[in-house]
Amino acid sequence: MTLAGTILLVFALTLVLNVIPVFMPPTWMLLAWFSFNTDVPVLVLAATGAVAAMTGRGLLALGFRRLGMRFLPERWQRNIEELGRQAGQRKQASLVAYVVFLLGPFPSEQLFIAMGIAQTPLVVPLLVFLCIRLIGYLVWVSTANVVAMSLQDVLRPGPGSTLGIVIQVVSLLLLFAAMQIDWAKWFRERKPA
Repeated sequence: MTLAGTILLVFALTLVLNVIPVFMPPTWMLLAWFSFNTDVPVLVLAATGAVAAMTGRGLLALGFRRLGMRFLPERWQRNIEELGRQAGQRKQASLVAYVVFLLGPFPSEQLFIAMGIAQTPLVVPLLVFLCIRLIGYLVWVSTANVVAMSLQDVLRPGPGSTLGIVIQVVSLLLLFAAMQIDWAKWFRERKPA
C-alpha cells in the first residue's frame, strides 16, 4: 500500500473509532499498530489520528444534536438545555472544564454526546480536543514504539480490556446520574444574592 493509501486508511479507521459512541478501543492503539507495521512517521500518524478523531467526535456530537432530544424524557431535555445555557454563559470555566475532562482518563464520547444534545457550540471543545489528542498521540505512539514487545498482548484484536469497559460503563452511569439532577434549580440556588 502507498503512503497516501495508508494515511487515508488510518484516517478512515480513526474516524470510525471516534464516531461510534461506546466500547471502541483507544485510538492510540490503532495508531501504534500502524506505527509498528508501516513506515508512516509517528508525527504523520499522530496528526492524521488527531484530525480524524476530532472529525469523528464532531460528527458524533452533531448526530446527537440532530437526533438526541427525540429519545430523551422531557425532564432530561430541560436539564440538558440548562447545562448548555450555563456553559454558554461561563465560557472561561467551560474551557477549563473541557481541558481537564479531556486530559483525564474519561472517555470523551460522553462529553461530545452531551454537548451535541445540549446544542453547545462545538468549535472550542473540538479545537481543545485536537490539540490534546495530537500531543497525546505523539507521546503514546512514541512510547509504544519504545516498549513494543511488552504491548503485544494489549494490541491483539479483541473487544477491549476489562478496565476499559469498566471505565466506559462508569462514564455512562455518571452521564445518566447527571441527567437526574434538576440543573436549573441547582444553578438558581447557587446564584450569589
